[in-house]
Amino acid sequence: MVGDYDTVKVVNAKGLFAKRTTSEGIKKWGGLIAMKTETGTKYYPFGGEYLVASKSVVVSPVNMNVFYLEVDNPVKISVPGFAAADITASMSNGNMRATKKSSGEYIARPNKKGKSTVTLFATIEGKRTRMGAMEFRVKEVPPPKPYIGGKSSGVIEKQRMLAAGGIQAKLEDFDFKGVRYKIISYSFTTVYKGDQVTETVKGQKFTQRINTIINNTKSGNSITVSNIMARRTDAKGTATRPLPPLVLKLK
Repeated sequence: MVGDYDTVKVVNAKGLFAKRTTSEGIKKWGGLIAMKTETGTKYYPFGGEYLVASKSVVVSPVNMNVFYLEVDNPVKISVPGFAAADITASMSNGNMRATKKSSGEYIARPNKKGKSTVTLFATIEGKRTRMGAMEFRVKEVPPPKPYIGGKSSGVIEKQRMLAAGGIQAKLEDFDFKGVRYKIISYSFTTVYKGDQVTETVKGQKFTQRINTIINNTKSGNSITVSNIMARRTDAKGTATRPLPPLVLKLK
């Protein structure tokens, strides 16, 4: 019986046992305590468990815990002491899917603005156990900025404006790929032949009338594009977004 166990050295009535771990998770250990009695040596079994966790550092930017609507929000999850494959995640106000479960990589897709809670579970002895949760704010993707020929303000040459052919919407400083906006309407205002004229347009392109005005407007005159409305083209059912006016001076 004793031959099936490793023996440990006993010093001052204490047995010291050490073992190098090779994987994360809950590990079981145990043994036998041998005691000499008048009737011979008796053995008393004992056991326990311990958690093996990898060295890790977690830094959570509390004010940046944000999910955006209608985009794939990448999330990497972990629970110290458990392999990523043994962890599952769920979220309120949306759904999560694993993209690489072995590395704890998921995509979160919230349903509506407000809040969402991501909850992590680990499998312990075959039982799904809640390990903790984190709350996220859910926001709309920020609106883009309007441009004509790459210019959002300042001076622009007539030919550059004519070559642009219309108003473009550009999303700045937003790190999600594939998010695109399109201008769906705007108003074009300038002074033409001594009078202030305004053209209201559906779509993003310049009309023939606007091209004529640009081509025949004096250098130094300002052109104002206002009432600009944009909508995302990469996701269905998103709200129309108002954009700030665009003011350019013709060179």
